[in-house]
Amino acid sequence: MATQTTPARTVPLRRADAFKRALEHVTEIKEKQQKKIGDIYGSLCLNFPVMLRQNGLRQTIAFIEDKASAKDERARAYQLLRSHIAANLGLNESKLVDLLRDASALEIVRYTRLLLAAWIYYKRFAVSILGAEATAEPDGQYRQQGAAR
Repeated sequence: MATQTTPARTVPLRRADAFKRALEHVTEIKEKQQKKIGDIYGSLCLNFPVMLRQNGLRQTIAFIEDKASAKDERARAYQLLRSHIAANLGLNESKLVDLLRDASALEIVRYTRLLLAAWIYYKRFAVSILGAEATAEPDGQYRQQGAAR
């Protein structure tokens, strides 16, 4: 006898979940965190999809994990980002690196697609709720318009 499996969530339901989760996470940061942490987090939200596309999921998570290990406001923003990434993937945050290390290539592609789809909402809410600016560097430091990198 075949075992019953739960049906896959439809794309509209996944999008609705991502919208709701992003709104809750970004609103919570606005209400409960210091403004500087919110500014850094907003900048990270804008830059996360670029990091993900350029470096891949595993390398991006390793970078975030490294930055989250310090004890300052910037590290707190990276910790929040890591937490929100894990929530969107439905993975345990404390075992995120281990789970991704052991994931198959197909799972990594699936996780990457899920995050890119969800991050559309995080980016929009980072701008509208946190006032994030597109000129911010990934680490939250702002550069002058037109300045060389």
